[in-house]
Amino acid sequence: MLATGRLRGAGTKGRPWPSLEGGATTSGLDTQPELTRLETGDARWLRLVESHPDATPFHHPAWSRVVEECYGFRTFVLGDLEADGSLAAGLPLIEVANPLRPRRWVSLPYVDSCAPLALTGDWPSLAQRLAAARRRAGIGSVEVRASLPGEGVHTRSGWVGHVLPLSDDVDAHLKALHGTTRRNVRIAEREGVEIRIGDGESSLTDTFYGLHVETRRRLGVPVQPRRFFRLLWREMIVRDLGFVLVAFHRDVPVAAAVFLSFNGRLVYKYGASAASGLQVRPNNLLFWHVIRWAVEHGYRTLDFGRTDLGQKGLRSFKAGWGAKEEALVYSFVSDDLPAVPVHRSSGLIAPAIRHSPAWVTRLLGELLYRYAG
Repeated sequence: MLATGRLRGAGTKGRPWPSLEGGATTSGLDTQPELTRLETGDARWLRLVESHPDATPFHHPAWSRVVEECYGFRTFVLGDLEADGSLAAGLPLIEVANPLRPRRWVSLPYVDSCAPLALTGDWPSLAQRLAAARRRAGIGSVEVRASLPGEGVHTRSGWVGHVLPLSDDVDAHLKALHGTTRRNVRIAEREGVEIRIGDGESSLTDTFYGLHVETRRRLGVPVQPRRFFRLLWREMIVRDLGFVLVAFHRDVPVAAAVFLSFNGRLVYKYGASAASGLQVRPNNLLFWHVIRWAVEHGYRTLDFGRTDLGQKGLRSFKAGWGAKEEALVYSFVSDDLPAVPVHRSSGLIAPAIRHSPAWVTRLLGELLYRYAG
């Protein structure tokens, strides 16, 4: 089983969320106990994350640290303390600043889902207390990437997630594969595709990143800065919170994927492939390899990540592994449902990226990706 690691800066004392200068208008919501603000590296938050059965790699402080250091966003946790000072419930948040939109809190940016954690399983009045906290801080909205009960919560859904429950029977998983999926695995094996685990930072920042840039250019979208993956390696992967797999064909890397791991859960976070190698089906063998590895190491689930409803081909690919499809619902604590940003230039950017050198994809990522969270 992959182990977890502790982060620097643990042990910072919690404190109530500060009010705005001059005070805020009070209401029935404001009379409820204030949520306590903790630094992301507070040892109490890490203890809650490590002990909670529903915690994911994104609840771990390391993920917030990657985003904070890469993009300069402010990270923190809002929670409830027990009488002895321990943390009974918590929600990690990142304050996202965008010159075209009001400041907002997100749990969490660049993540498909992130639910609040509470020792009791329920967290009464969380939505109302988040509403009071955002007003005191002058925040436009709070986005929680999970279903959040309560009055005044707006929801949006246009995505599905795919999660594969893992048993201890590899043969049963092989039999559960869709016929096309199983056939593509056999093609990759017959063609001599080899899967290797990344054994150094360059496997992520050079090998994977090179394939990632090629893939994003082919799709016509910007790519995260290279420093994001450097931080991901140093803050998460070296702490056994993830790994990189690379598929080679005739000793040439043709596909790669980044998996995050924690608490018996594997999450497929990033994937990339070379167009020249797709005919040998490297991605199929890569996923079959990780399923077998996860079963052998006692993991409970493999999360294939979020997919837009309209991406029928990708949904079919993920379902082919036996993964269960479920709707993803995001909750917004705000006066009104925030508008979906309209990127009028996207129709021009995609063709420009596809027909430009790779450095254009990287440059646009430096300029734009921080606003994609």
